Formats: sequence, C-alpha cells, structure tokens
Amino acid sequence: MAGIAQAQPNIALIKYWGKRDTALNLPATGSLSVTLDSLWTRTRVEFDALLKCDELRLNDMPAPAALARVSACLDSVRALAGVETRARIESYNNFPTAAGLASSASGFAALVVAASAALDLRLNRWTPRRARCCRARTGRWKW
Repeated sequence: MAGIAQAQPNIALIKYWGKRDTALNLPATGSLSVTLDSLWTRTRVEFDALLKCDELRLNDMPAPAALARVSACLDSVRALAGVETRARIESYNNFPTAAGLASSASGFAALVVAASAALDLRLNRWTPRRARCCRARTGRWKW
C-alpha cells in the first residue's frame, strides 16, 4: 500500500498568531499566503505490516527529529482508515528545508494526501483539516 503526492510551499503575507486549538492545530486568527508553484515537496508513503515503527527520510537523509510529528499526523490518517500499520515515508523538497518557505506545510500536506491515497481513503478537501496536517494547497489567484 503506497501513495505519492506533491504540494507547494507558501509564504505568509499575513501570518496567523497563536492557536485556538493545539490538538487540532487550528489557528487563533486567519492568515493570507501566496503559493509558490515552482517549488514543491514530493512525498511517498508506503504502509508495511512488517515495520514496528514509522520510518522517515527527508531529502535522502534519516530525519529522526521530525519523526514524532510525522507519526502523530499519520496516526490521525490511520484512525480515519481504521488501521494501525506503520509506514515508510520518503519526502523531498526542491527548495531549502527550514528556510522560511513553509516546507513543513507543504511536507505535511503531501504526507496526508500520499498516506490517504495509500490507504485508499477518499477524502474531500476539508477532511485533511481533521487530520491535523494540511495547510498548503495549490491554486491560482482569483479576483
């Protein structure tokens, strides 16, 4: 069971401050951001019954510091699917990670979509909010 997804990072023009619900990762105020279409995060998630814990590689390197957050996010997706199977995650950014370009937002968006595809979940555009992970979405300016 594997899925692949891509999401773009963004730059906040008006950044939210604080959280109204830390468990659901909901902001206290709204924000406005610009999606950077030429930059991307690609993530592959493979669920494997032989794994005892989740495994994460970011830009071809083990990423143990991010594993707890990634596993917590995947736990929400696993709960939606009714499974407990651990996953192997490979994620790659074509831009610098942790450089102020919302790499975690694009990374978690790609993670949720890839994991959902691997588990054959048919999520609508609002469901990932409940999965605590999706803030980066692609799109064009509309006036």
